[in-house]
Amino acid sequence: METLFDPEEAGSSFARARRQRWPDEHADPVRELLHAWWVQSLTDADAAVPAHQVFAVRAEASGTVGPWPADWEKESGHLSDRRLAEAAAEWECELLGDGLPWRVGWYEHDEEKMRVQLVAWLLGPAAVRLRESGASA
Repeated sequence: METLFDPEEAGSSFARARRQRWPDEHADPVRELLHAWWVQSLTDADAAVPAHQVFAVRAEASGTVGPWPADWEKESGHLSDRRLAEAAAEWECELLGDGLPWRVGWYEHDEEKMRVQLVAWLLGPAAVRLRESGASA
């Protein structure tokens, strides 16, 4: 994927296409693809694209962080927890500086709201898994 374009650009492309407004017969396969890619990034030790990048694609594609952490919570296990710790480490500097750890490429998306949602999840429901996986305090 990275040889074609930046993963963040993929999310922006889905957003610009306004896929949420497509008829179900067109939107459902895209939703299923994004979900399958997401699960694969959490459960495959050899995933081609890191989970934190796939998460960003999904958030950017939908314009919200809202539902995506719940999917992460469904994928329990050592590898999923490790992916969570890797994501937190990758996102740490930007979040500590009150920034979103990926570029929001679609003008209709509320970057601040997405950042707040992500931080609330990391400090709330994800905190126990982060501690247990040995993530940085």
